[in-house]
Order: sequence, then structure tokens, then C-alpha cells
Amino acid sequence: MVPNVHRPRLILFDLMGTLLLHDSGTRPYWSRLGELIESEGLMTRTSFNEKYAEWRTRRDESGDWREVTLAARLTEVIPALSGQQRRVGMLVDGYMRDFETRTEPCQGVQAMLEAWTIAVPLAVVSNFFVAGFPRRLLNRHGLDRYFEFVLDSAEFGYRKPSPKLFGEALRLASIPPGGVTEVVFVGDDWAADIEGPNQLGMQSVLYSKCESPHRNVAVIRNWREFRPW
Repeated sequence: MVPNVHRPRLILFDLMGTLLLHDSGTRPYWSRLGELIESEGLMTRTSFNEKYAEWRTRRDESGDWREVTLAARLTEVIPALSGQQRRVGMLVDGYMRDFETRTEPCQGVQAMLEAWTIAVPLAVVSNFFVAGFPRRLLNRHGLDRYFEFVLDSAEFGYRKPSPKLFGEALRLASIPPGGVTEVVFVGDDWAADIEGPNQLGMQSVLYSKCESPHRNVAVIRNWREFRPW
């Protein structure tokens, strides 16, 4: 077990960048979406990438933690798609089929889950813009069997670091208010997976190749470091 983390009664995991990787490499994930948009003659990929990045920045700075589905995002970024629900649906389906094939488990993740699942209940809490897709991705890679439940932001309506999403996870796990300090959240995003859970009193573990900016936050660099006692 990593330092600064006490024996948990529940472990919650982030999904993308933590349990699974997407092969976008150094490019943002939406760069492939830009290619699809361009192939449909709606907008150049460069223009879409710029507008989508601007949209994300405005959303993040707004402090509004309600999730916006991919279909709604496309309509906001590309006004020409307004009212074309069927076409938007086809774009979402096409992109997500491509997205799914480009995912893979992080190295060592299955062995880590095998070790923990016999000791502590596990669950996933994911920010994702297509409802039900995190569960589908876990199923694709044979990882869904390790988790008591999979909670995603598109399905619930709010995304991390909203206390509402974390609160729903605690409710699903039947964790009483006094038991929140025995919950550990593991993820790769500082604001969503560390600050958000900590504000509710959870313990947290940063999955990162870099040092934590705060000494009191546990860091793991590979899944061999994260095991039960």
C-alpha cells in the first residue's frame, strides 16, 4: 500500500488516464473528432479543434459542473448541426466506435485489480460525455467484473469535481457520512480526482509519472506500487 493512505473500506477509480489509456498520444482526444467533422464537410479540423478547445476552456472557467454530452457539445460548437439530431447521432456513433478501438488498459492494471478485489469493494467514477460508455469500455477489456458499480457523469448529469457526483458514489456504495474518511479515490487529474474527493473528506491517490505538488498526497507511478496489505 502507498504511504499516507489508511486502510480503506471502498476504493473509487477514475477511468481514462488511470485504468485505461487512449492512443491520442500528445494530441488532444478531440483531434480525431476534428478529422471526422472535416470528412463530413462541416468544418476544417483545425477550425473545429480551436473552437472545441475554446468551448472547453469556457466550460471549465464557468464553474458549472453539469455534464454536457458529446451530442450537445457538437451542436454548441457547430451551429450548422442545430436541429439535425440524426446527423449528430451518426457523428457521435462513428467517433465513439473509433475511440473504443483506440483504448487499452494501463500496464499492470488487471493484476492490481485482482489483488484488491478480494480485499475491498471497488467502483469507477468517470467523467465521460456519452452515457454508459465507461461501462462499455471496461467490458471490452474484461475489467468490468472487478467493480461493484460504474458511475459516469453523462448518465448522472454532473461531473467531477462536483460533490453531487461523489455523493452519488457514496450512496451507491452505502457509505454513511461518518465513513467517508475510509474511502480512497485514485485518479490522474488533480482538480477532479484529488481536490474534489479531499473536499468531502476522502483519501486520495494521484496516479502520475510526476511528483505530487503536495507532500501529503500519495503518488503511484505504476500499478505494482498499489497493493493491499
